[in-house]
Amino acid sequence: MVRRRPLTGVSLILIAVALSGAAAEPAPPEGGPGPTTVPRHVAGRLIRVVLPVTDTVANVARRMIRGAVEQFREAGQLNGKSRPVLVLELDPGEKGFGAGSQFGAAVSLAELLTSRELTAVKTVAYLPRPIRGHGVLVAMACEEIVMAPDAAIGQAGVDVPAGAPIRQAVRDFYRQIATLRRTIPVAVALGMLDKDLEVHKVETEVSVEFVLAQNLADLRKRLTIQSDEVLIPAGELGTFTGRQARKLGFAKYLAANRDDLAKALKLSGLPLKKLFNTAGKSYR
Repeated sequence: MVRRRPLTGVSLILIAVALSGAAAEPAPPEGGPGPTTVPRHVAGRLIRVVLPVTDTVANVARRMIRGAVEQFREAGQLNGKSRPVLVLELDPGEKGFGAGSQFGAAVSLAELLTSRELTAVKTVAYLPRPIRGHGVLVAMACEEIVMAPDAAIGQAGVDVPAGAPIRQAVRDFYRQIATLRRTIPVAVALGMLDKDLEVHKVETEVSVEFVLAQNLADLRKRLTIQSDEVLIPAGELGTFTGRQARKLGFAKYLAANRDDLAKALKLSGLPLKKLFNTAGKSYR
């Protein structure tokens, strides 16, 4: 078993995975079959963010994200043909699964990830291990979530002080990000934040819906419910493993390691294991 190195201070690492397009095929002999289409590799960068998210971590992460976008621009990869991929690997650190993130710091990072400034790139959150607390908000702010099968996402409410009510501004921002990205449904996001809420997974004749218990009556008035199960019971903070999240549609792919991540995102064509391991020896 590989021992993890202690993580101290801010630990954000940018890995430049320079992936160029595949070479064009030579012209076929006259009268022969036409050229086949050769897929182009996707350019990618990976930024490792160690949780919990503090003001310092968020400031460094924002600077590195903007730096990665500038590198894409300088390399001519923001050409409108395919969007480069920017991966945020959320590392929960040594203990607590990343709990202890500052809400304001997580908001500042989420706002950048959902801003027009980053529309030219595709943002992906990668969770190699379980995370909880407001770091969940950062994952939700990305366009896609990729998880290791045994990783988990949820329990965002552990970063709310014990006994304190959840501020409306906190609820509203979780709702805003969930509505914007649609990776994790609004009801599920709120069920991760507030243990007093009960979340149901409901199948109607139209679609599968994720609904707060308090909204079930309104749904029954509009649609015929064919099945109804409690996804997050009241009294619990919702949390889901990678396998569960993939089955429910919250996670786009499952990836046990960075090699699997690269394959899932089509970052292929170079010795990625070596490149990714330059910052990932403590994981493998």
